[in-house]
Amino acid sequence: MSDILDRLHRMFFRVVSLLPTSVQGRFLRHYFEWVHHLPDPWRYDTEPYEIDKYEMTLRHVPHRAYRRVLDVGCSEGAFTRRLARAYPSAECWGVDVSDRAVTRAAAKAAGAARFMALDFLNEDPDGTFDLVICAETLYYVGRDERLRLAYGRLRSFMVPGAVLVLVHEWPEARRLYRHLDDTPFFRRVSEHPYEHPVRSYAVTVYERVEPASRDRAALLRARTDPMTRLDTGAPAPGLEGRHGPAFPAMTQGRRRDHSRSRMRPFRTLLLAAVLATGTAAAGRPVVDELPLPSAFDADALQDRYELHAWSGRQFLAWSRRGDGQAIEVVGDLANARTVIVYVPGSGQSLASFDDSAESPGRAARALYDEAAGLGPGTAVIGWLGYDPPDLVNLEIATIWPADRGARRLRSFLSMLPRHVRISLVCHSYGSVVCARAVAGSPVHDLIVTGSPGLGVRRVSDLHTSARIWAALGGGDDVFRSGLLIGPFGFGTDPVSAEFGARVLDGGDARHHTYLRPGTRTLTEITHIAVRGRERAA
Repeated sequence: MSDILDRLHRMFFRVVSLLPTSVQGRFLRHYFEWVHHLPDPWRYDTEPYEIDKYEMTLRHVPHRAYRRVLDVGCSEGAFTRRLARAYPSAECWGVDVSDRAVTRAAAKAAGAARFMALDFLNEDPDGTFDLVICAETLYYVGRDERLRLAYGRLRSFMVPGAVLVLVHEWPEARRLYRHLDDTPFFRRVSEHPYEHPVRSYAVTVYERVEPASRDRAALLRARTDPMTRLDTGAPAPGLEGRHGPAFPAMTQGRRRDHSRSRMRPFRTLLLAAVLATGTAAAGRPVVDELPLPSAFDADALQDRYELHAWSGRQFLAWSRRGDGQAIEVVGDLANARTVIVYVPGSGQSLASFDDSAESPGRAARALYDEAAGLGPGTAVIGWLGYDPPDLVNLEIATIWPADRGARRLRSFLSMLPRHVRISLVCHSYGSVVCARAVAGSPVHDLIVTGSPGLGVRRVSDLHTSARIWAALGGGDDVFRSGLLIGPFGFGTDPVSAEFGARVLDGGDARHHTYLRPGTRTLTEITHIAVRGRERAA
C-alpha cells in the first residue's frame, strides 16, 4: 500500500510541474506551509532512521575547509544544525520554501546557522557556496524538464569545484540524477546506496567542474543540453521564472514526439483525479462550536480562565477535537475600551497556535504589545473558533468553511460588551470568514492582510458600516483569481481600485510576516485597529 501511495505522491508533483515555474513555486510554498502546520512533520529531529541517515551523509562529505554551506529544503533545520557543528568555521545556511519551517529552524539553531525562506526554482540565495546539500527534495521538482532546471539553479549557487551532496530514496535516485550525470558541468565523485528496513537511500556526491572550451564533446553538448544555456545568457523558448529561464523539453524532441499534445487532456484529467483523491483523504471534520461564557464581566471571565488554565495564559475556551480550536485573551478584557479580534487563515490548528507570526497566539500577543505603546485599555483576542481549511482540501477554494466560521464569529462578537470599540484583523482565508460575519456586527474597522478576496465584488456588497482596510505585501504570493462563481472563488482583489477598500501599504511583507514584531505593517495595522485611522506620516 505504501508503494502505491508513494507512486501517487510522485505522480501528483509531476503533474504540478506542468504549471509555469513561478506558479509551481507558489503552489509548493503553500503546500509546505500546510505540511508544517504541525511542528517537525517528518520527525527529522527524533526519528532514528533520519538521525542514522544524517550520520551517513556527513561521513561521505569530502573533507575540505568549506567557507559557505547551503542546505536546500532544510525543513526545520535538523541537518543544518549538524552541518554547523561539523563545520564550525563555515557560514551555514538553510533554505526552505516554508516560512513556518525556517522560523522554527532559526529558533532551534539559536544563531548557530542562518535560515531563509526561499523558492530555489525561482529565487537566489545570498552569494555562492562551496558545499551544497539537497536531501529528500527533488521528488517535489517533478518531471524531467524541471529537474534540468533545478540542477542548473543549484549550479548557479556553487563556485567552481564546489561539492554537491544529494540524498534520496534508492533506486529512485538514479532516475532523479540521470540528467546530472549527462551534463559536463558536474562530475560524480561517489555514490553509496544503503539498504534500510524503513526505506533504502543513497548518498551521492558530485563536484561542479568547468569543462575546457576546447573540449569538442562538451561544446557539442552545450548546444543541445538545456542546462548549459544557463551560461550563455540565451533563454530557452517557453516559460520564464522570476530569476531565470525555465527549460522546456528540447524542440527537436517535441518534433519527434507528437503524442505529448495528445496527452494534455489526459494530464488535466489526471490532475483533477489526484486533487480529488487528496481532497477526499485530507478533508477535516466539522467540529462543534466552542462554548462561550454567559457574560464577559470580570468574575465570569476569571472563572473561564481558571477552567482552561494553561501556562498562565487566559483562554476563554479550547478543544482538542478535530484539529483543535482555541480562543485566547491577551490583556484585561473586562475593563477594555478597545478590543481587537484576530482571525487566522488556512492550515491553522491548536498544534500551530503559537507557531508563526500569523498564528493566533503569537499574532494576538504582537498586536497587544504594539497597542500598549498607544496607551492602556486595549485587549486582544486570538480567535481560532472555526476549522480553517487545509491547502489540500477542495473547500479552500470555496466560501463554505468561511460561512461556518462566520456564524460562530458573529455569535462571539455579539457577546462582547456594547461600550467597547471592536476591530477585526483577519489574515488570508480568515479574511473571508470576517467578511461573511461583519454585516450587522458591532465592528468599527475590518483590516485584512494577504487576502485572496472577501467573497464579494465590491465593498458595498458587505453591507456594513465598518471601514474596510486591505494590505498586500510585495512578497505575498497569495492566489487572487478575481473569480466568483456561486460558492467558488472569492471575488475582486481587495487591494484593487474597483473593490473600494482603503489600501494599506504592505511593503515587502510575505504571506506570513505582516504581524511580525518590529515591522511597519504591524505598527500601521495596530494603529488603525486602536485609533481608527492611519498613523500620521
